[in-house]
Amino acid sequence: MTNTERETPLHTAMTPLPFLKKAEAEIRARLRKYPPLYALVGGVGIVLFWRGIWYGADYFYALFVPGADGIALGWPSAADGLVSIVIGSALLLSTGLFVSELAGGETILREEKKEEQVVKKESSELPGIEQEIRRIEDELKEIHNDIHHDPKDGSTAHGA
Repeated sequence: MTNTERETPLHTAMTPLPFLKKAEAEIRARLRKYPPLYALVGGVGIVLFWRGIWYGADYFYALFVPGADGIALGWPSAADGLVSIVIGSALLLSTGLFVSELAGGETILREEKKEEQVVKKESSELPGIEQEIRRIEDELKEIHNDIHHDPKDGSTAHGA
């Protein structure tokens, strides 16, 4: 990854799965050529994801609140919400929209700005640190020479 590229939270989360990063990049590249299709896939992913969350909340409500009307309990009802979450998440992850849509673009941009400020600050400190390292190296050389050099006869100490 070059200095101009930045790792997104999704890339960080998918580091152990490099094939997923590659698949996401390919899908995004293809969908970018067709913005309406990209928007449709992303929109369907968002709706399915939140539909699954909604159904899951309804299911748990029915489990824990006695007499909850209109909510069917059982495997089909639980699976409905779960399948929606899985399909919605897959669509959002494959298009690179999962984090940006669920965390919000402003949150991500704000975090990237903070990160850039830290990088700029650290970069501006590097010349001073390098200069300090050179000064310490020079001092160590002088100490080494003082220890291993006999000033009386000009020979080195310790039989060296």
